[in-house]
Amino acid sequence: MPGYLPEFGRLDEWALWIEVWVRALRDPDTAREREVLDERWRSQIADVVRAGQASGEFTATEDAEELALRLACLIDGLAIQVVLNDPKITPTVMHRTCMAVAARELGFEPD
Repeated sequence: MPGYLPEFGRLDEWALWIEVWVRALRDPDTAREREVLDERWRSQIADVVRAGQASGEFTATEDAEELALRLACLIDGLAIQVVLNDPKITPTVMHRTCMAVAARELGFEPD
């Protein structure tokens, strides 16, 4: 997950995502591409969830796709706040929140 968090140097990539989301509101071609990209993002998270469930690292038994959807939405939503420089949602707060929720959702002890 660290590669997707703004505190790890991907702030410009999150700003680009926001541009894509805005353009997708008005452009059907961009909307289709956005859907493909978001599905790929959620699939990557689901793959990690399934691997963790299979290895026993994650105790969650819920469907990996459902867990991935919730985690992706959390990450995306918090990233928007970080990109917009919300003083209450710093990269550190985002990281801490994502890890706490992921630990609860997936059933592991955060470091």
